[in-house]
Amino acid sequence: MRASESHDSQLIEDALKGSQRAWKRLCDRHASLIWSVARGCGLNQADAEDVAQTVFIALVRRLPHLEDPSSLTGWLVTSAKRASWRVAARKRRQGPMGHATSELEVATDDLPIEARERQQAVRTALKHIDQRCRDLLITLFGAAGEPSYTQVAERLDVAPNSVGPTRRRCLDKLLAELQKADSDLFD
Repeated sequence: MRASESHDSQLIEDALKGSQRAWKRLCDRHASLIWSVARGCGLNQADAEDVAQTVFIALVRRLPHLEDPSSLTGWLVTSAKRASWRVAARKRRQGPMGHATSELEVATDDLPIEARERQQAVRTALKHIDQRCRDLLITLFGAAGEPSYTQVAERLDVAPNSVGPTRRRCLDKLLAELQKADSDLFD
């Protein structure tokens, strides 16, 4: 057992016995991890702080059932990601249409003109498909890394087995919009 796991183990034990000091130290010890996961998921500072609060509230319920203190960090990271995805999905549903496409906006100064034109064509086409498809495609292709269908389903609050077929229909809609715009950039 590493020293940090041993320290967590003692803090967890003391917190379960009712020590407010141990609970505060446990939260302080892991707050920056949770906050950085939320920020890494694209949330602003206020939303990242909300995610941290949500995760710590869940931890209060989870702590008595935590069998292996060494699994605490992994549980916190997973919980922070899930909470961040829920916040991001809720904000996309509530926000203006153009807000969701901003996830696809990256620095293009270093890209050749043709690549920039392709990106702009995709952004424009995305604005002409329904919100559900736009959210799904941006979630699948707009973030760093490749989220699993389970992660996408959780983030968008849909059934995991519906992600694949919906993805296909949404890609068809996007392609139709690109063809309607008569974009020869994708030939």
